[in-house]
Amino acid sequence: MKYKTLGLLFVGAISGAISSRAEMTVLMATQLTESEMPTLGTGYVAKKFSHVDLNLGFDASTKKFTLGLRTADGVQYTGGSAIAYVPSTQRTLVPGSSTWSFLGVSGATFWSFPSSEASSTSKKALFLGWAGYGVASGIFDGAGVGTYDIWVHSIENLTSLGNGDFFGYGTSGGAPVFYLSSAVGYPNKTSLAVSGHGHMNMALTGIGLYRIQFKASGRLAATGEIVESDPMPIYFGVESWQLPVPSGYDTWRLSQFSPEQAGNPLISGPSADPDEDGATNLQEYAFGGNPLASGTAGRPTIQMVTLNGAEYLGIRFQRRTDDATLTYEVQSTANLATAPWPALGTVLGVPANAGVGLEWVTFRAPKSMSESDSQFLRVQLRQTPGA
Repeated sequence: MKYKTLGLLFVGAISGAISSRAEMTVLMATQLTESEMPTLGTGYVAKKFSHVDLNLGFDASTKKFTLGLRTADGVQYTGGSAIAYVPSTQRTLVPGSSTWSFLGVSGATFWSFPSSEASSTSKKALFLGWAGYGVASGIFDGAGVGTYDIWVHSIENLTSLGNGDFFGYGTSGGAPVFYLSSAVGYPNKTSLAVSGHGHMNMALTGIGLYRIQFKASGRLAATGEIVESDPMPIYFGVESWQLPVPSGYDTWRLSQFSPEQAGNPLISGPSADPDEDGATNLQEYAFGGNPLASGTAGRPTIQMVTLNGAEYLGIRFQRRTDDATLTYEVQSTANLATAPWPALGTVLGVPANAGVGLEWVTFRAPKSMSESDSQFLRVQLRQTPGA
């Protein structure tokens, strides 16, 4: 009897999709008039404050950092649950000196958070500072009661891809002194005081909804160990920035993850695998899985099927019926050395309802087991955003 290879499962590469938002609080300056405030869509709540801090916390028991927006009334919003709003009143012209060309050409527009309260009031901007109120004195080495480092890890403009940079800076003799930067070639790390509070000028160079991921580190005073955070998101909304109503993967993402998780692409992004079961979130979405519970439900499985008395290698899986951006291609080959695999899988029977937006389908190999010594099947999944 000849040996027959029964099957090989492969889930193909998937391209990412733009992420969306969970419900968020929009923090804006108290000086803004009704006409200067943005029109908020469903899921946004506006709150006015004069002073807001990007406030760092540290849990000594878990050695984990957190970063959020802390308002003047002492409430801290997690990074994924609030947006610092930047209205048109914060528009500023790039100075003529070449030392300011990092913000754009002379006379171009950027949006600034001034380091002084008087200038912030004049621009109707949040007086935005940096604080380490959530870090206990003496936890980290450094001057005074200790210091920690902060830097920009990444920047995304979710409504205008690739547009805009972020800078944090001071001035000396009319020239910039860089502290933080999302752009390559500029200093991008600064030390801040534990339990302290301070201000720097901050600037964004384009309109849109930004997700800026910051990272922090510190040397533990007790052991000398250097601890570093995961990327921590902060959102900035510059003028016209609201995302469209989420659909497809983004709708699923908001239904499966908490607001905090939905705002962190390392947990809820298309390529992340938070339950560590070998399937990315986009694969979980495409095959009807649970991204937070390890398992294989809905994913392709090999089985034997019978048609007109002949046995065939088959593959069964769930697929979405409500997302035109996804393409499922069942491929078959008798030789693993053959490249590429032909798309020769043949659907068997009628798809079965698997719930809202999902159906079960079974495909078979093009040849029966008696006609081929070895057979392999796989599902290649592709996503084409905007299809």
